[in-house]
Amino acid sequence: MRKLIDSAVDWEGLTGGRIDKEEYRFELGQGVMHKETGVLVIPMTLNFVLPYDELLKIKALVRSRLDFVEDVKFRFSFRDMVMNEEEVIRHYLPYLIQILAGNGSGFANAIDKKFFEIKDGEPKTLVLRCFGKTCEEQLNETVSGQFERILIRSFGMKFRVVFENDHEEYQEKAEGFIDDIREEFAQIIEENNIKAQEAESRPREASSDNRVRSENANPESGNGSGWSGKGRGSWKSRKEDKIKDNFIMGRGFTGETNHGLTDLDPQMGTVIVEGILYKMESRVIRSGNHIASFLITDERTTICVKGFVSEEKWNEINEFLKPGDRLKVLGEVQFDTFENLNVIMFKEIEKLPGKMDREDTSEIGKRVELHLHTKMSQMDGLNEPKDVVRQAAMWGQPAVAITDHGVVQSFPDAAAEAGNQAKAGRPIKIIYGVEGYSFDDCDCINEDGSIDYRKKPVNHIILLAKTQEGLKNLYKLVSISHIDYFYRKPRLPWSVINAHRE
Repeated sequence: MRKLIDSAVDWEGLTGGRIDKEEYRFELGQGVMHKETGVLVIPMTLNFVLPYDELLKIKALVRSRLDFVEDVKFRFSFRDMVMNEEEVIRHYLPYLIQILAGNGSGFANAIDKKFFEIKDGEPKTLVLRCFGKTCEEQLNETVSGQFERILIRSFGMKFRVVFENDHEEYQEKAEGFIDDIREEFAQIIEENNIKAQEAESRPREASSDNRVRSENANPESGNGSGWSGKGRGSWKSRKEDKIKDNFIMGRGFTGETNHGLTDLDPQMGTVIVEGILYKMESRVIRSGNHIASFLITDERTTICVKGFVSEEKWNEINEFLKPGDRLKVLGEVQFDTFENLNVIMFKEIEKLPGKMDREDTSEIGKRVELHLHTKMSQMDGLNEPKDVVRQAAMWGQPAVAITDHGVVQSFPDAAAEAGNQAKAGRPIKIIYGVEGYSFDDCDCINEDGSIDYRKKPVNHIILLAKTQEGLKNLYKLVSISHIDYFYRKPRLPWSVINAHRE
């Protein structure tokens, strides 16, 4: 989990060069999996605020890797903060808005997620921007106090929270954006008229069905999706197709992924990419249609995928997709002046079935894992024993070891799954083991023969059973470590290990 978080966070963007990355620290507590709901709850203590979009990315990556997880919830606590007040507020404001939305408040969408101002005083005043006079009144009456209490409880920061209406600026931005859209739609209509005239001038050698299939096979065309390759994601007037065969937009397109997300440039034109969805949202424009935005990641970087859809289509997409889904996108790379970054204006989107599975492709011999934890290892494993065995068998690996910390409760489930895999034609051997906590007791033996097992620190040791007798001795060592030598951990003196060495 630590590696996943480290790889998902944009540390360079977060630190801004002001603080060394190593100064940002976090600790993970023991995760709890609620099987009834499929929700994995993970306590996390940090000395900084994790940007909200980075949190969404982490949650999506966990869901994409663990198919038994429906949702991931982090329970944050903060201490010894390395961020100043302004940085804390900037990164925590989206969390405050999400807390409000989670409580069912319709005013959450009326708060500007990016603007805030801190004014000196006793206490200091935190000014937040909202849109509409009514929203201003209601937020100051019902939400200000709630935000003040959260900031004190989470960070010890005492603020007087005030919401101020900024309706005029909101209207100015909205109208300017709509003007851009009108201009683009005029361009789209002109382009479509030109294409129609060109089509009329060509000989009609093929049927309309054949022309559709030919167009779908060409990644430079509109692919029957209702999208042309120009403008801000050109939306034609014909009725959009229903989601079918996992195609969210379009009727299907040929071609393999031809670009990673790290090297995208507007000069590339049309590309096909893959990524894990971790955030999606839409904005309604005056016509009633939506500008849909999807953030996807390949675990190295992120790209925004955008385009126009009808309200009916957006509702359908919203029900069909969820964070953690893997998407394949065909679209045109453009520089979006509204977002001020490169985006892909989609023509086709496909939801890929399942996960992007890895394979054991070694030609010199399959891997055999000799050190592996399951959920029976406290604070060091979440995997079900049967899932570990099944995955190793599907990779064609001939054996797999189970070495939980000081315990052997995973063995029955692992053995049962090995039997299931054998019946399915994928035989796999279980290597029974344990990760023990050992110490050299040569100078810890008392006159009466007892061992002072609290005297020395412990080192980890992997013990594997080769025979049935070895398995019996493994069980004995586990019992002895818990009954006779337990001090913070189930300890194993070297002399006891040697006595049960067979």
